[in-house]
Amino acid sequence: MPNSNACKQCGKGRWSNTTAASESRFCLACPTGRFQNETGGDSMETDCTKCPIGRASHSLASETIDNCIACPAGKYMDASATSAAVCKSCPKGFAQPNQASFDCMVCPVAKYSPTLGSPLCLNCRPGTYGTK
Repeated sequence: MPNSNACKQCGKGRWSNTTAASESRFCLACPTGRFQNETGGDSMETDCTKCPIGRASHSLASETIDNCIACPAGKYMDASATSAAVCKSCPKGFAQPNQASFDCMVCPVAKYSPTLGSPLCLNCRPGTYGTK
């Protein structure tokens, strides 16, 4: 007869450093920007691997590196993020046309970006002008 009292490992994308955990709720999800492709992790820092440079995972409990995607146009990889790779939207007045970028470009004179996350700077419309 199999041992039904055997300890079960936390699943992929999850970890727990709790001793004598009695339920799966003690298995915590790897945070965004990290993934874990093995079961039984006991440390977020060592078992939940950071996404490669230029890529980010936007979901909790990511199980494979395939969940780490390049930041799309209009977003950039926040180099100041210490615990996880995070894609952030370019602010108004900035744009980024490329994927997997680490910054946004200021819109040049006579151009603007009206929204967060603009991939392109737009020309000022007739009847308007831009000085910055």
